[in-house]
Amino acid sequence: MEKQIYFQVRHDFNRKETESAMKQMVLSELFAKKNITVKRLAPCGFLGLLLSGLVVNSGLLPGVSPLILFLAAAVLVYVALGLAAYALIMAGTGKTLDQMEKEDYEGEKDLCQEYLSDRLVLSGPRQEAIPYGSLKDVREEKDRFVLVMKNTREIQVKKADFTKGMPEQFADFMRRAMERAERRNGEGNGNQATAARYQVKTVYTELLCINRTAMERRYKKRKWSKAEKYGIPVFTVILLTALVLFGAGISQESLQMLLNVLPVAVVLEIVVLYFTYLHNVKQEEKALIKAGKKSWREIENSNGKKPSEFSILFEEDGFQVDDGNSSLRLDYGSVRGLYETRDCLFLDDLRILGKETLDKKAIEGGREEELKDFLEEKCGKVFQKLDLPAKV
Repeated sequence: MEKQIYFQVRHDFNRKETESAMKQMVLSELFAKKNITVKRLAPCGFLGLLLSGLVVNSGLLPGVSPLILFLAAAVLVYVALGLAAYALIMAGTGKTLDQMEKEDYEGEKDLCQEYLSDRLVLSGPRQEAIPYGSLKDVREEKDRFVLVMKNTREIQVKKADFTKGMPEQFADFMRRAMERAERRNGEGNGNQATAARYQVKTVYTELLCINRTAMERRYKKRKWSKAEKYGIPVFTVILLTALVLFGAGISQESLQMLLNVLPVAVVLEIVVLYFTYLHNVKQEEKALIKAGKKSWREIENSNGKKPSEFSILFEEDGFQVDDGNSSLRLDYGSVRGLYETRDCLFLDDLRILGKETLDKKAIEGGREEELKDFLEEKCGKVFQKLDLPAKV
C-alpha cells in the first residue's frame, strides 16, 4: 500500500550556486596549509631544479642567483600543478552538472521533503528518513519553519517551496505527529521489552568516544603504499639522470657521477619517505584521539543535553533506542552499514551517524558473536573492521 504524503517541499537545483560552492571548496583544499606536504613538495622541487637548470644553462637570467631561480621555479610548478588539478576537477564537475540538467536526471538533483504519517523522508542527492519521534520542536519564522531535532540538528522548510499541503497547517500537523510518536514510543517501552532478543546498555566514556570517532572517520591505519616505496625513488633516478646528462652531457665523468650520487640519493629519499609515513600515521592518530576526547568533554559539560547513556533492545522486527530523554523504534532496513572496533559495535542508520554505539562488554542476552550474526542476518550487511590508534 502506497504511503500518503501530507506535505511536500521541493528546493530546486541551482547550478550557479553549486558551481560557486564547489570552486571555493576545491581552491581552499588545494592550497590549504595542511595539504602542503613533503610528498607534494618533492616532485615540485625536482621539476623546479630542472627548470632552473635549463634557465642557467641557456643564460637567460645571468644576474639572478641559481638558488632564487630554483625557489621561484619550484613555487611556479606547485601553483601550476594546483591550477591544473583545479581545472580538471571543475571540468569533471561541469560534466556532472551537465548530466544532472538532462531529463534522465530529473528528480535526483532537487532536494525534496515528503511528510508522511510517521516520518519525514528527505530525497535528492542524499536519502534520509527521519522519524517524527526524533524531533522535539517546530518553530515558525517569517518565511520558513525550522524543525528542531533532539540531537540539536535543524531542518529548514521554506514556506515558498511547498508543492503539496498548505503552509498554514504545517506547524499543527507536525506537533500532532510528534505527540503521536511520543505516545507510540512510550507504549513500545512497556509492551516490547520482554520480546527483546538482545539488549545493550552503553555508558559513554572517553575510550568509547574515541572508538566512535574512529567509526565516524572510518579509520584504517595508513599503509606505506607501493607508490611511496618504489614510484617516487624511480622518478628520482630518472630525473637525476636526466639532469646530469642534460647538464654535463654523456661522458665517462657524468656516468661516474651518476654511479656515485644515485645510490646515496635514493637511500636518503626512501628514509625520508618512510619517516614521513610514520609522521603522518602519528598525526592521524593524534587528531583522532583529540577529537574523541573533545567529544567526551562535550558530553560531560552538556549538563544532560547530550545523553551519556543509551539502551538498545534488539527484537525480531526492529530495535528500540532509548537515551533517557526519548525513545525511538527503527527498522533493520534503515541500517546502512555495520562497523566494529576493538571495543564497540556500530550501527550506521539513516538518522545520525554513529549514534547506535554498542559497548561489547555490555551485551546482554547472548555473546558478542551471536549478536553480530543476528545483526548481519537482519540488516543484510557484514561488519567492517576498523582500526584504533596504537596508544588507545
